[in-house]
Formats: sequence, structure tokens, C-alpha cells
Amino acid sequence: MAWKLFLKAIKLRKWSKNCRSTFTYQPYWVASSSSRFCNPMLANWFIFTLYSFMKKILILVFLMSFAFAKSQSINNYKYVVVDNQYEFQQEPNQYRFNEFLVFEMAKYNIEAYRNIDELPFNKESEPCKALYLTLEKSGFLSTKLDYAFRDCYGTIIVTLPQGLSREKDFQKAYFEATRDAFSNLKQLNYSFEGAMEIITAVEVKTEMPKEAAPQEPMTKTPTPKAEEITVKETGRMDYRQDSNTAYSLKFNESGDRFDLYYIGAKVGSGRKSAAGVYLVTSASFSGIGFMENASFIIEYDKAGALNRIKLQKVD
Repeated sequence: MAWKLFLKAIKLRKWSKNCRSTFTYQPYWVASSSSRFCNPMLANWFIFTLYSFMKKILILVFLMSFAFAKSQSINNYKYVVVDNQYEFQQEPNQYRFNEFLVFEMAKYNIEAYRNIDELPFNKESEPCKALYLTLEKSGFLSTKLDYAFRDCYGTIIVTLPQGLSREKDFQKAYFEATRDAFSNLKQLNYSFEGAMEIITAVEVKTEMPKEAAPQEPMTKTPTPKAEEITVKETGRMDYRQDSNTAYSLKFNESGDRFDLYYIGAKVGSGRKSAAGVYLVTSASFSGIGFMENASFIIEYDKAGALNRIKLQKVD
């Protein structure tokens, strides 16, 4: 609408210019029907009014878009959904790249899932509870990846600086470009601030008890920082490295989750995905875990190199 008004104003401006240059005063009853309306004062007034109206519309549109952008934040969303296959990939989860996206976001306390995983919300009836990560690849001699977090309506909430890698190997290039772009997530200081659960009001009885036991004064117990919390290894481990002072892990009863320990202290955890592999997150790395014969393998990428931890089943 504003664009059409702009084009109309350009035409009217040309008409006004021609009108001013060719205008000669003639009595109304003598002038032709076309020249009767060719009045410079009238043309200037009409152009000024139209420009003022257009300016107000553009300012209003800008303010509305700015207010909407300010009202939306990544902190209003608890989950991020990652596609299991993007357009530039030849197959689902090619190079395990889509799993890697989930791992990298976990480093910044963002709870992410692939769209084939079991989601903690109903995607059909509650699609707006999550953001959706979109990816576009470009570049010829280098790999460039553009990342955008969109809401359920497709509106971009957050865009990251373009990730760049000059690695020739696609897996290394995708991983390096992702780490390059996701490093900017730290600046967002993500913390979920979405709508809290609605608490149903409880009827309060007016009748007071006959005898009330004296209450001890409440003291606030300081919550230890994450760095101060140390969970020690308890019970029998299911898998352990050859050295008793290295990594070990213990599964839960259902076998879909486990706790990862290092030198007897808990350092991470893992959960089973729909693809059958385990998504492993620790303080120092994020990777995947899977069974290989009688051993449990954890693989993760660090500085472009694939690292491998092999744990043997405890007899």
C-alpha cells in the first residue's frame, strides 16, 4: 500500500512540475477543462498533504515492527527444534551434523531437540512453545552457514552472525562453522523467562486452629553454585575405562539415560535419542554414545579432531 502511494506521489510531482512551468492565468470560463485543474498552489498543497500522509504511515509501520521485535525474545521460548535434514544435506542427520547442533546449544543451556525426537510438548496443538532453527548454506571455496531462530509463524526472532569455515571436508566444515556462529549465543545470556504455569487459587479457611505450635524462625539456606556441587560416584558402575581413575558411567533402570563420571565425580549425562544413539553432554564436551560389540563408545569433536572414549562393561 505504501509503495503504491509512493509511486503515485512521484507521478503527481511530475504533473505539478509541468503544471507550474506551463501555467498561465486564464479566467475559469475561458480555460480548457484540463488547465482548470492545473493550479500550482493546488498542486503543491496536494503533494505536501500526500507526502505527510505517507510519512506518518511509514513511521507507524516502523514503530509497530520495532515494538513487535522488542516484545519477542529467545528468552520467551524454552525449546528449540532442529530439522533432522536440511535442504543442503543428502540424507537425514548427514555427518551427524543435526545431532551436533543439539549438542552445541546444550552448552548454552538451550534445550534443543531434533524434529524426530520425542518432544516435551505437543507439536501439533502447541507449536508456538518452541523456536525452529533454519539453516542456509552458501559459498564455493568456503562453507558459509546462516542461522535463524524462527517462531511458529516463521518470524525471525534471532539471527546469528554467519558461520565460516575453509575446511574442505564437509563434516569438519559444518562443525567449525557452527562453533564459529554459536559462540555468539553466549552474548544472549539465555535464560528462560516465558509464561509460568497457572497456579489455581486455593480456598483459605478462616477458622484458626485452637492451638498453634510455635514456629521456628526461618533461615535462608544458601544454594551452592554449580561449580561447588560435586556428585560422587555411588554404587556399581555399568561401564568403565581400563583405568579405575578415568571415565565410568551408570545407566538408569530403563536404560535410556545414564550419568557420566570422571575420577569418581559426576561430570555429565546422556539420554537416548529416537535414532538409537545417546546424546552425551558434559562440562568439557558434547558428543554421542553408542554400543560397539561389548563396549560403550563416546565420540566427540574437539578443535576439528574426532576424539573417542572406549568403556568396557563391568563384570
